[in-house]
Amino acid sequence: MTSELALETGVDLGDGCLFSSPTISKRGSYFVYSVSQRFPDEWLGIELILKPLVKRLYNLLPKSKHSSSTRNGINMYTYSRGLFYFKSRVLGLPISPRSRAIMRPPMVSQLIHQKQFWSGYQYADGSFYCNHLTKPIIKITSSNLTLLESLRDFARLLGVHFALGSEHDVAYSLRLWTEGAIMDWIESVPLLNPVHLARFFLWRSGIGSPSGLHVSQYMDLALGNKSISCFERRKVSRRSSHQNMDESVTLVSLVPLSRGSISFDAWWHRANLVNAIYARILMEKLARQRYLRKRRLEGGTVFLELQDQGFARLNDLGIFLKKIGAAHQIKSEECLI
Repeated sequence: MTSELALETGVDLGDGCLFSSPTISKRGSYFVYSVSQRFPDEWLGIELILKPLVKRLYNLLPKSKHSSSTRNGINMYTYSRGLFYFKSRVLGLPISPRSRAIMRPPMVSQLIHQKQFWSGYQYADGSFYCNHLTKPIIKITSSNLTLLESLRDFARLLGVHFALGSEHDVAYSLRLWTEGAIMDWIESVPLLNPVHLARFFLWRSGIGSPSGLHVSQYMDLALGNKSISCFERRKVSRRSSHQNMDESVTLVSLVPLSRGSISFDAWWHRANLVNAIYARILMEKLARQRYLRKRRLEGGTVFLELQDQGFARLNDLGIFLKKIGAAHQIKSEECLI
């Protein structure tokens, strides 16, 4: 067991899935490891944290895609018989469905590995948020009581103050809400999810972290592009919620263009957009707003490249990632911008 393997195992038990189709079909048999995340907020986490981690550990290049046309989710996945058997037979991780069968693997026994394991699990099934803008809470949930008991014992070992509770009668949670407990916890179990890091940064900087926002709004608050007064309403309207989501989809969809011109098909697959029809609508919108430029080559292939508006937005994103990541171990060589 290594620290990075313990970290990735925690992510796996939180949001991962192992499944296989050993029956030979036209596709052949296949063995899949996937991790489910929310779109667009956790797209950055997949690109900055999860894909590089899987590549370093297993020398595999995972892909990602929109999970369905009806929900805002994305899956990072890889096909590998070897990885499937390593996780299931060596690490002892359950094959789906796993939600009520999970427990901390016995191999994760040393304290340093436990810290990394719970950091990974926190990435997947934890959250950092603020009540009333400035009252911080860390909450980690599990549908498995055995796993929660392991988390409780670990928190006691660290000596932090916490409380246990239930979540809608189908899950359990551990919560930390005092500033001292949160800072002591983060010292041992660092936040790695960029969404959690953004909220943590806004709280620590005194700006405040409103609820119901997406990554684009966190960025604008952190950089002073928008005032906290824009988001202080207790209840965000449906229209504002859709606008906030669209702004964040726009932001992440610009990232694949940061290293030069790419084809339309490569762009929308790389950005994990829901389908080609939606991608064309978004492309036309971004072209009108001068975020990108279209070029049609002979043969009809459309290539896209950034314009000044797009470069400016990605420059903001680069500054924002440095602000939230410099002290929280996002490696510079994994930056997208």
